Amino acid sequence: MASYIEARDIYIRIKDRLGSANATLGMGDVQRLLHEYTKAEGSYTEARIGHQLGVANANRGLGGVQHLQRSYVKAVSSHTKARKIYTRIGDQVGAARAFLGVGDAYRLLHEYSKAEESYKKGRDIYSQIEDQLCVAHATLKLGELQQFQGKYGKALEFYLETRKIYNRIGNPVGVAGAYLRVGDAHHLLHEYIRAEMSYSKARAIYNKVSAANTYLRMGRVLLLQGNYSEAEASYTNAREICSQCADKYGVSHALLGLGEIQLCQGNYVKAMALYLEAQETYNQIGDQLGIANACLGVGDVRHLLHEYDEADVSYSKAQAIYSRIGHELGIANAALRSGRVLLLQSKYSEAEASYTRAREICNQSADQHCIAHAIMGLGEVQHCRGDYAKALTFYLESRDIYNWIGDQVGIANAWIGVGDVRHLRQEYTEAEVSYHTAHVIYNQIGHPLGLANVFLRVGRVQLFQGKYSEAEVSCTKAREIYDRIGHYLGVADASRSLGDVRWSQRDFAKAMTAYVVAREIYNRIGDQVGTAKASLRVGDAHYLLQEYSKAEESYNRASEVCVKIQNQLGIADAILKVGYVKHHLHAYQDPTMMSLLG
Repeated sequence: MASYIEARDIYIRIKDRLGSANATLGMGDVQRLLHEYTKAEGSYTEARIGHQLGVANANRGLGGVQHLQRSYVKAVSSHTKARKIYTRIGDQVGAARAFLGVGDAYRLLHEYSKAEESYKKGRDIYSQIEDQLCVAHATLKLGELQQFQGKYGKALEFYLETRKIYNRIGNPVGVAGAYLRVGDAHHLLHEYIRAEMSYSKARAIYNKVSAANTYLRMGRVLLLQGNYSEAEASYTNAREICSQCADKYGVSHALLGLGEIQLCQGNYVKAMALYLEAQETYNQIGDQLGIANACLGVGDVRHLLHEYDEADVSYSKAQAIYSRIGHELGIANAALRSGRVLLLQSKYSEAEASYTRAREICNQSADQHCIAHAIMGLGEVQHCRGDYAKALTFYLESRDIYNWIGDQVGIANAWIGVGDVRHLRQEYTEAEVSYHTAHVIYNQIGHPLGLANVFLRVGRVQLFQGKYSEAEVSCTKAREIYDRIGHYLGVADASRSLGDVRWSQRDFAKAMTAYVVAREIYNRIGDQVGTAKASLRVGDAHYLLQEYSKAEESYNRASEVCVKIQNQLGIADAILKVGYVKHHLHAYQDPTMMSLLG
């Protein structure tokens, strides 16, 4: 509540009516949960300004409060107002929810035919958008309406239909809930043995689902801490339990988690397989939100494989689904990812537009995390453009937001961005200070991946300063942490940086060994760009060791990879180096080649 109040006060001070309305809407939600209905009613009423979606949400929230206050006629009016706006702006999910709200109010007003009509209209919309979970929820309400009227036989029919839907889509919690309702109907029909059987089945399902949900939650926490082995074990346990009780939702969520672990470790092929399996399972149960989330995962893999066009296609699919179901945060997340892909293709204006769009959406929903991520993205755009002053401003702005909402990882990541800018401006001491600040935070919260990233960056700064021994220690620490947590991409990057340190010390043999290690890891995890870059460096080392045939072999390998991924600059570099090997086969001290090798 305090955060919403503080945000509202700031918005009021800067005369941002939309922001103030969003914060007030959030206050209403909290007050309703605290049973402070009069305050909640005031907040929702105050929030009914600004854009249409916000007005509709405020009306629906107001209807919910009026329902809890037993002002059912007012509740019908508020939900109806919300439904009309949702229909006008094309928000089908909102319209369906409003119909259910109207139905609930009519039921308690004993206007059963109107209640049934509203529930059926809501169910029809959910059927049209293929949201089977909500179809089941609406069907359950129809059963409750029949039970409310004492029509226990008809209620049982709806409850059995509900259970059938939940079974079909693999939702064990729903199945258990339906078993409870079936048991209630049997009880009211004086069929006590059948009632007891239904209740026993519900209890058995709840026990298993509770354990699976715990594993899913634990897996997420471990993943965010970079404890990949433990996270994988937790998600695997969840997947097994969910498979045993036919919980397709749980299986899908576990698959997404396992895919993210493989993605973080750099196992792109495995990650892709898991994301696609999750997507297929979500398709089977008709979970549109799950399908969209899996599309994001597939896009993330494509992104890290440098398949930017394919990544953008996946993000666009996700964005289309999020738009269809009215999931604003999902739309923003897809826009953030599209911005990243566009940035990596040097499409700076388009990337900036994508991040700006994400920021605008997040501003409307007052999601501070999302706003901070968008601002970080805008900082990266300016960073890549070489406008370091603007980049620094964005990074510091995002840091302040992360600090305000208490996101320690976000704060540390922002300090990394600040350090990167300082590094590129050759402000090495300031860069190290920024990285050290991030290091302290990551260490406090137990974030090994963050620590490894800091060590790697510090090592690169030390390398630029000619502090070779210190750079080697930093890069080695980074590699050890990456190796311990199973972050293979990090191991490869750290190995390549160690090769750069040894190269700078003119120890070409050890440099080559490090580059070979990096190349093999990049190749194993499917990072073609990394493979090509490492192959070029292996060739450079062979050349300076006068191992010309091996140098040519490495350059050709790099060229083949670059052709495959259509990296024109890489192709040109490799061909040029092959040319120098052939032309100056016996000219170890050729100044042009030495200059090219750096």
